Amino acid sequence: MRENEPINSTDLLDILLTINTPRDPNGFGFGFDEFDNEKSMTDHEILATILDIDIGGRDPTASTFCFAVYNICKNSGVLQRLREEIFEVLGNDFLRPITFEDLNKFQYLEAIIKETQRIIPLNPLITRQTHVKTALNGHIIEKDTPIWLHQEKLHKDKISWYEPEKFIPDRFYNSNNNKEENDKEKN
Repeated sequence: MRENEPINSTDLLDILLTINTPRDPNGFGFGFDEFDNEKSMTDHEILATILDIDIGGRDPTASTFCFAVYNICKNSGVLQRLREEIFEVLGNDFLRPITFEDLNKFQYLEAIIKETQRIIPLNPLITRQTHVKTALNGHIIEKDTPIWLHQEKLHKDKISWYEPEKFIPDRFYNSNNNKEENDKEKN
């Protein structure tokens, strides 16, 4: 393979190393007229991305599952609707393999998972860093300033969420997660 030939790899490290470079198979012809070294990822950005994926992927699935089971058991109406969805999708044949098409039909289960992640965020703080000087609500934020977003606080905001302390998967089942739309549904 020549140095500037695009690679067609699904390996994460290959993708990160070649993104926005002449070897990026998705770059040229899709808005990149020429290689710009400023747009490719630095070694630090590649390492940070890999660490985010590695550290972020160790425990969240098991923890989300445990919290989802807890909330399902604690809310009998949620349990009943989930049972109904399972019967609707799988019928009485619980021994058959579950297909990808079946998974796409579990919309209420998906809403349960999203609501679980909203009410009990496994990573309550998200950190980012500004890349340019910017203004936010009248405050000047300098370039390279670390920013901390408190997910739990955002997810429990009474202005944004209808009864934010309650486990209500319907807020995601209907794709209405703002207070105004949920208030209309309750009335």
